[in-house]
Amino acid sequence: RLGNGTGLQIADIGCGSGYKLMHQIAPVAPAVTGFDQPFIIEQCQKRYPEATWQSLDLDHETKSAATYDLIVCADVIEHLQDPDVLLRFIKTAAHPQTIILLSTPERDVLHGVENIAPTNRDHIREWNQAELTAYVEASGFRVTQVDLVATLKPHLSKHYFHFLRKNTGKLRHTMMLTLQLR
Repeated sequence: RLGNGTGLQIADIGCGSGYKLMHQIAPVAPAVTGFDQPFIIEQCQKRYPEATWQSLDLDHETKSAATYDLIVCADVIEHLQDPDVLLRFIKTAAHPQTIILLSTPERDVLHGVENIAPTNRDHIREWNQAELTAYVEASGFRVTQVDLVATLKPHLSKHYFHFLRKNTGKLRHTMMLTLQLR
């Protein structure tokens, strides 16, 4: 739906190290912008000076200076005290045709329906598919698709390897919601 990538403006909110943006997205759509916390953006600017990097503090209201054709926000929302700030920022970065990819762990797949508390100490809140769909729709988005996928941010950490060892049957535990502005 986005064409061949020529001229596309793509944003990665919560870009982390910038690896995914620079090695998986930029080769097919060179107009990319990575957003993350200031200390992370400093590292990205040093590692990939050819890209556009913007500091973003999702603890405070911020508006985007530009709009994007594709917005990727992988495994960020579960870390935020007030995820409404993120969703309001995304609205300012989107135009009516923007496709938004929002991912987060699917709580029921990971922990079962009885456990509603995150087991990852870095997560403030986790949702199941019905809860997250209702939440983003109430926030002014239209959910066009929901899929379970392998994580978009695999990382080489002790926590992640422990998770993989104990959950080999749950590799597709991340919800990927495709959204558009309502």
